[in-house]
Amino acid sequence: MMRQKSKRPLAGVLLALILAAGWFVTLHAAPGESDSGVLITEYPIPFAGSEPRNLRVTSSGKIWFTMYGASAVGLLQVTPTGDYSFTRYDTPTPESRPYDLVVQDGLVWFTEYAGNNLARLDTTTGEITEFPLPTPDSHPTGIDISSTGRVWFVTESGDTIGYFDPDVGEFTEFTHPNLVGAQLSDVAVFDNNSIWVTAPGRQEIFNYAPTYNLLIPLYPGTGSQPNQVALEGNNPWITDKGNQRIGRYAPGTLTFWRWYEINSSNVGLAGIAYRSIGNNRQVWFTEQNSNRVGQLVVDGNTGYVTRFWRQTLPTLASQPAGIDIDVDGTAWIAESQGNAIAAWRSPYYDLPIEVFSPLFTDG
Repeated sequence: MMRQKSKRPLAGVLLALILAAGWFVTLHAAPGESDSGVLITEYPIPFAGSEPRNLRVTSSGKIWFTMYGASAVGLLQVTPTGDYSFTRYDTPTPESRPYDLVVQDGLVWFTEYAGNNLARLDTTTGEITEFPLPTPDSHPTGIDISSTGRVWFVTESGDTIGYFDPDVGEFTEFTHPNLVGAQLSDVAVFDNNSIWVTAPGRQEIFNYAPTYNLLIPLYPGTGSQPNQVALEGNNPWITDKGNQRIGRYAPGTLTFWRWYEINSSNVGLAGIAYRSIGNNRQVWFTEQNSNRVGQLVVDGNTGYVTRFWRQTLPTLASQPAGIDIDVDGTAWIAESQGNAIAAWRSPYYDLPIEVFSPLFTDG
């Protein structure tokens, strides 16, 4: 069974309009900026209580994000002159609470935490199709897509790892005793036989190999709460909310992890994004409790930190959540309580600046 909703266009300019794609708002007012006036720019969402949770940036520069509080998916587009527009796509299910999303081939796939659906937005037609999950009240959270088109997801209450095959319209879900109470948060797909998931409820991160139905636990240590995950090849980077640190899976070391501690208490590490340029491993992250965004740059040969910057967002208590990087190296951040999308642009730092090397531990 699936439910569908389509939209029809109406004409108008500048104010909130209904187009084929959804509600559309064009804005020209100067967005909020950091003290430097150039490094961090905020784009206020014109829909109250949107509560943006996670976001993805396409190669063309479109910023797609989930609107957890508004039960919608949003699109931000910024022009070279600085003008920007928001488009809103409401879900067919009221109070669905869209959580995470992934974009591929003109489709936005996302999880509906309260709606218990996997959903698909066609960016050409603006149509949203919902696919109810097999396990009731499972609260789907993280989502990713493989190169073959399988849409992988995890559930917080259902204790399942699953995928949806769009070609046949069917779900496959996997259960395991070690997933009970795991409160699965995020998923990252290397390929269809290497699925990485974070399990804060069990203080673990798992690698799942569906071909062998093999679930391999990787224990990050006492007090850890693995939150979000980003892949460097088949090696995950994670935010550890419990121990205020960022970790990289390091096979061949004693504990299988290399840790970079933030050296601040209760920062609430949340989102993470990764890219590499030459020999530099670049990691961006958000701190929900301390209202900051940070960048960690690590030498790929030695594992040691070469740069570490943190910036405070202009809006107080904005609780930054998801983060992604565009092709120009700009970090885009979802401010879940600031009701805005922020852009952190190169050179990423301002004066005075906090620059130090986090405590580095190698297993």
